Amino acid sequence: MATPIFDPVLPDRGGCTRRWQPVSLGTKEGTTPIVAATASPAPANSSAPVPVLRHLQVEVTGACNLQCRMCLVRYRPALDRRTALFPLDSFVALLDEAPQVERVTLQGLGEPLLHPDLTAMVATCAARAIRVGFNTNGTLLSARRIDGLLGAGLDWLHVSVDGATARTFESIRDAPGSIR
Repeated sequence: MATPIFDPVLPDRGGCTRRWQPVSLGTKEGTTPIVAATASPAPANSSAPVPVLRHLQVEVTGACNLQCRMCLVRYRPALDRRTALFPLDSFVALLDEAPQVERVTLQGLGEPLLHPDLTAMVATCAARAIRVGFNTNGTLLSARRIDGLLGAGLDWLHVSVDGATARTFESIRDAPGSIR
């Protein structure tokens, strides 16, 4: 039997059993995609059923195309865009192990639009009737990319805007000329 990618039951220090666990799945130096899930606690000694995992947040990449002044990415060694990825087959396996998931957020410290299989991840969720979306810095969005994501079944997209003027935004993003 294969070792599960995600162990949904974890007792905490307060005597509760929670149905979540952060998991580091990186195998190469510098790759540490994180999976986080949320659920309500149930006392470990109660007969109440353990809550069911309903929402996953998956860091699909640790890489980012910006060095924003407020972000932790700026202060760590850069991660390679090709290897700091959560593989599509691992993502599918994760969903297979959590069939009751209703919502997936595809984000973490990295920029989700850098992942070459992001549209396939969205389509995988949509095919399973899982609501799916992500936050982005928006610099890699194009009409073609948006059409592809919407066609795949994207439910929401949050774009971070960190300034009311181009000058302020570009200063915070440390990306002169990024406003188009």
